[in-house]
Amino acid sequence: FRISLALLCLAVKSVHGSQGKGIAVSGGYGASTSVEVYVPSTGQSCSLPPLPEERYDHTMDNLYICGGAAGNPTNCLHFSSGQWTTSYTLVEERSGHTSWWTDQGLVLMGGVYS
Repeated sequence: FRISLALLCLAVKSVHGSQGKGIAVSGGYGASTSVEVYVPSTGQSCSLPPLPEERYDHTMDNLYICGGAAGNPTNCLHFSSGQWTTSYTLVEERSGHTSWWTDQGLVLMGGVYS
């Protein structure tokens, strides 16, 4: 998904002098707490603060990270004001699921545990 650099990567903005769009990549095998933003228009990337717990097999939409096979498969984290905080507690564990953002909010479907 795409996010505004004005909110996330001030270092990239100051180097290049303009705002742009970035692609966020979070967690995964071997990088389980890292979050990076890549800016295709500049070829630059920057890091966000690390996740508070390992995440892989999770989803990420609009700065919400949900579920996963590591960490807590029953919560969603949200990045706001420079930090990751728990935003939702899920009824079911979710890992390997799919998700998408709608006008009514975030939808999670399927996965290993459901």
